[in-house]
Amino acid sequence: GLTDLTTLQEHFGRVDGLRLLYVGEGNNSAAALALALTRFPGTELELRTPPGYGLAPGILATAAEQAARSGAQVAERHHMRELPADLDAVYTTRWQTTGTSKPTADWREVFAPFQVTPALWETSPKAVFLHDLPAHRGEEVTAEVLDGPASIAFTQATHKLHSAMAVLEWCWAGDR
Repeated sequence: GLTDLTTLQEHFGRVDGLRLLYVGEGNNSAAALALALTRFPGTELELRTPPGYGLAPGILATAAEQAARSGAQVAERHHMRELPADLDAVYTTRWQTTGTSKPTADWREVFAPFQVTPALWETSPKAVFLHDLPAHRGEEVTAEVLDGPASIAFTQATHKLHSAMAVLEWCWAGDR
């Protein structure tokens, strides 16, 4: 979450009022994003997750409560129809996380419509692309998007490194 906020702040000069589309599984990355962004006034977060793979109900409820207090908006839908326009950013994460498994054998078919492709930029041509990496080109995102001009995923990865180092430094200092 810190990495995502840092990347957005650096790129846009603000987090308040940004409009983001998250596409993919309602995993830890999606939860952290929902819990972080809904604290900022005017932010709009639209989560598009496959049916059965959304955010945990408690996380979504907490994000909605925070959004109500801060003047943000959060919504989760389980289809890729009627996507919002004029987005500032599109975000996705890996479909497969090491050490986890999906509850159904046909999960790849369920996830297929949620792949991030260049078509998502038709109504939001100025949007940037975020991915917490590592990515699987051709699965959750096409290479054209990940390696394209809208991608700031590798800047985001640099911030991830520095965030992890800062947390380790903080933990180490606490032991002294």
